[in-house]
Amino acid sequence: DSTVCSSITFHPHKLLLCGGFSTGVIYCWYLTNSKLVQTPDKEAYFNVVPAYSITPCGLKGVSCGRDAVCVVWDLT
Repeated sequence: DSTVCSSITFHPHKLLLCGGFSTGVIYCWYLTNSKLVQTPDKEAYFNVVPAYSITPCGLKGVSCGRDAVCVVWDLT
């Protein structure tokens, strides 16, 4: 069983890289030290996260899954 990164995006104002994965989880890492920002308690989706984007202001993230669910994340 392998986990595949299905989407990536960069934060517009911080040195962060965020990725959606085939397990339904979204992770973000600091680019300065490659450390994980936080580990989610559970999967956001039951399936692949094909898209994740951060608004130009950097305050909200939007993700969608193949399970027809869209989530707006508060990044503050």
